[in-house]
Amino acid sequence: GSAVGLIVARVPVGAIFLVLATVGIVIVITRPDLVLLAMIVALPWENKLHYPSATLSTVKGIGLVVMLSYLLRLAGNRRTKIHLPPLLGVVAALNIWVSVSLIASPIAPEGLQKLLRWALFFAFFFLLIQLIDSRREIQRALRWFTASVAAAAIYALWLFVVAHSGYRVAGPLEDPNDFAYLLACALPIAGYLIGADRRLRPVWGAAFLLIAAAMLATFSRGALVGIGVVVVWGIVTRRIPMWVVVSGLATTLVAAALAFTLWTPLLNTALHEK
Repeated sequence: GSAVGLIVARVPVGAIFLVLATVGIVIVITRPDLVLLAMIVALPWENKLHYPSATLSTVKGIGLVVMLSYLLRLAGNRRTKIHLPPLLGVVAALNIWVSVSLIASPIAPEGLQKLLRWALFFAFFFLLIQLIDSRREIQRALRWFTASVAAAAIYALWLFVVAHSGYRVAGPLEDPNDFAYLLACALPIAGYLIGADRRLRPVWGAAFLLIAAAMLATFSRGALVGIGVVVVWGIVTRRIPMWVVVSGLATTLVAAALAFTLWTPLLNTALHEK
């Protein structure tokens, strides 16, 4: 108490940081699922969070905190069940194969950096399986991820239309193709939320429109092929209702029509550069 009082007396703002630090410690110890949500939200903004450096970025720091929080849960509750589904074995085998491929890497330092990235992917996948148990928690994670990607799409479209920072949309990421991959993965999730979360259906509809518009502005052919395969798979397996497919295609066409109506010179230049 004396130490806290001394800090607050010397640095009044320190009281705020003490409160925040205390709340953060309590959350890390008691709610690892909330720390995981923070990492999910940060993932689409990874290239904007290279602090203190690209190698030791904020996202990696959050990931370490998630792992620490999970280990504290294991230590505090010996009855915590460790989930080991078959898919985890497939992902582990992929990571072993990536590790073995390092032998043939022509540039060892760059190969080690890629290997570290794959190891972090595996750790993140493991934590997802352990910390997200129920359908409600899965939907919560999908909501936060989709909202973060939609915000990234708004930022990317602003850079493209207003700031004219490049002829292809890249958003918070450096590579337009990487950003297109992220958007293409989030677009079906937004479509799922439109059907599953009726209370916030207008919000997810707007998110779908923004993500689709940003994905089209990346001019990535691979993203379009990926979405096309998902649509065909959804129709053939009947896992995606037809009204969702039709609504999604209509929304995408409307976004494309509006874009070519309002920003024809900009899009013509971008297509020419592509």
